[in-house]
Amino acid sequence: MSKTRRATLNLFALAVGAAMIAGGSQASAQDKPIVLRGVVPYQTQNYLSQPLYILKKMVEERTGGKIKIDILGSEEVVPALQQFDAVRNGVIDIALGIASYYNNTIPEAIGIQYNKDFLPADLRKNGYHELMRDVHMKKGNVVYLASASGNPGRAFRLYVKKNLDKPDLSGMKIRVSPVYTSIVKGLNGTPVAMPPSDVYSALERGVVDGLGWTYAGTIDYGFPEVAKYVIDHPFYSINSTIIMSKAAWEKIPQDQRAQLDQIAADFEVAVAKYYDDYCKDEDARLKAKGVSFIKFAPEGVAKFESAAYDAGWAEFLAKNPTDGEKIKKLLTK
Repeated sequence: MSKTRRATLNLFALAVGAAMIAGGSQASAQDKPIVLRGVVPYQTQNYLSQPLYILKKMVEERTGGKIKIDILGSEEVVPALQQFDAVRNGVIDIALGIASYYNNTIPEAIGIQYNKDFLPADLRKNGYHELMRDVHMKKGNVVYLASASGNPGRAFRLYVKKNLDKPDLSGMKIRVSPVYTSIVKGLNGTPVAMPPSDVYSALERGVVDGLGWTYAGTIDYGFPEVAKYVIDHPFYSINSTIIMSKAAWEKIPQDQRAQLDQIAADFEVAVAKYYDDYCKDEDARLKAKGVSFIKFAPEGVAKFESAAYDAGWAEFLAKNPTDGEKIKKLLTK
């Protein structure tokens, strides 16, 4: 073999070897899982934080580990009120978003709170999901992946120190956050704003006669010891969402994005079941602690719901003159 031919073959072998190495590196890069850095707004063990953990499990199982969600923590990682901006800026890839926390950027998102008629699966069929994806991208530059609201109308309840035979809080002072102010006023009560840490002693000392709280979680604070009655007419929906940074979404291959969208739809069903099971267990625990459940007659229920929803929708429409009516129609029968 001539020196020239031998040199040519050697160069070819080197080229093939380099191509194989490059191909192996590319295959290795493709085989490497996409890891999404995530945060939750509440303590990681809080029942309201669990939807992101549910999604994590579903995504990792259904993609065979090609997409993973690394939940970094909660407020110790990014303060809850700053998490939306962290997703928007790409500091965080995925988060359990709270619409009321990013209401200044996307006021349309809080409308889900006043939904009492439709499951998330219904909202994917009637155009609400598509509208939210569009408005989240246009106004916030984030991808609206899914609702984490669960069953409609099961987010909050009022807890009181005495039995009531009708929805009238006249003469009663009720601890509120902004969520409960309208309903307490609508039922003739006096709203008293205070942080969670002060509520137990305020109930114990008679500073307040009741409180607004999430459907579950009162046991953690010991409230059943000092507020023995729950008005068992839950109201509003949880305004949680799953949001992703645009950059994180775009680095996922197109076929895997389609799979992620399908997982997100199934996730919404799983979250609804999770909340339903959790709330049933919560009721059993409250009853075991001697809490009595107040039920109003039909006319009382109508008055109670009117106090909860009428003012809420009025405020929402005032803040959303462009798409407010459209969103309300998508969320009400």
